[in-house]
Amino acid sequence: MLDVMMRGLADGTVTPEPDAPEGARPWLDDLLSKADTYRDAALIVLAYAVDAGSVAGVAKPPSGRRTVAQRFAGLMDELNIRAKRDAFQTLAKGTNSLLGRNRNSWNRLLGWALEQGAIEPVEQAMRYMASRIAATARDLQPMPALDVSLLSFRRVVRVADSLLDRPSGGAHQQFVFAAMLHAQAEEYGHRRVETKTLNATDASAGTAADVQVLDGGRVTEAYEVTANPWESKIAQALAVLRDHDLPRIHIVAPGPAPSGDEIADAVEGARVPSGLIAANVDLSVLDIRHECRSLVHRLTRPGRRSALNALWPRGSRTTRSLMPT
Repeated sequence: MLDVMMRGLADGTVTPEPDAPEGARPWLDDLLSKADTYRDAALIVLAYAVDAGSVAGVAKPPSGRRTVAQRFAGLMDELNIRAKRDAFQTLAKGTNSLLGRNRNSWNRLLGWALEQGAIEPVEQAMRYMASRIAATARDLQPMPALDVSLLSFRRVVRVADSLLDRPSGGAHQQFVFAAMLHAQAEEYGHRRVETKTLNATDASAGTAADVQVLDGGRVTEAYEVTANPWESKIAQALAVLRDHDLPRIHIVAPGPAPSGDEIADAVEGARVPSGLIAANVDLSVLDIRHECRSLVHRLTRPGRRSALNALWPRGSRTTRSLMPT
């Protein structure tokens, strides 16, 4: 139901709900003010109640909520709408009630829903939230045709450098690197590259790391990518190495890249997960700019076009203005 409604609101085949139910608007508008866990979870909870035709269980964690939340996040990605990867990953975890959370508007909205004698006001609230969320979809224009003959090393590197120069909370670092790696895997064949949505945990995204290379269904390489100093990713990298039983792990971060001795000292000084021996850990630390240059120089010009095409859906207006023409 929620899937059909959001798609219909996005393509104009479903009429938006402009009005919130009387008494619920302050709480709905507050939840809609941030694209966070509470906003997405509230819409899902209301949709559960509407689907059941009853508000009786609206304050209880619905069964299958995490699967539904992850599918909802995937749909939002498809519609170019910001959303949390798993709204129920931590919300009300380990409790039998959705009430008593830290967000007052969340508690007040659920309390309001429980007081309704009919499902119609709750359905109106759900449609109002869905309409407002759908209205935040980004207008992503089609990728312009790229003249392969113009995709020289210097032009493509200029795009990468310009993105890496701009603050993005790590988004540009992750998606530029993933796009280049995707194109290389495509040219070599038999492998594919996956990258998680920014700010999603590796566990909720279902990936081993920020960026991973797969051969069939097996992860062969895993990369933790950051705009912060490389040391900030050591704990996460070691956890990935152990949890996914990988032979090695990589960190991609702003340079300069550390020496082998510096990496060894950092691993020795970290809290190494049980099952790993610090001296045997195979951890690479790569300079993001140098690694992107290395990938670009190995790509053919059609491969460079593939990299830019892969980067496009993740990009912003800034990204579009930098594309070679």
